[in-house]
Amino acid sequence: MVIGAIIGKFFPFHRGHHHLITEAAAQCDELFVLMTGNYAEEAIIPLAIRQAWLEELVAGEHIHINVRLVDAPIDYFDPRLPAFGPGGGGHGS
Repeated sequence: MVIGAIIGKFFPFHRGHHHLITEAAAQCDELFVLMTGNYAEEAIIPLAIRQAWLEELVAGEHIHINVRLVDAPIDYFDPRLPAFGPGGGGHGS
């Protein structure tokens, strides 16, 4: 038996996520999708909405969706994180 797992925020859920999950599901007997989020994101796109998107679009008899609200604050200005954005900025530079 092949068991797979995908962990992500799906913030927001998009076609790339859908492709990732459906391709993984095709290669597994059981696929577990763990969606996480934090309280800051909850105010923008609540986990319940993202969970509904996942369930509507990818849930199947061998795809199991688990949702966890994790208050793991992210310091987007931490210089140890990779720089994103135009010109590699993103750390307030």
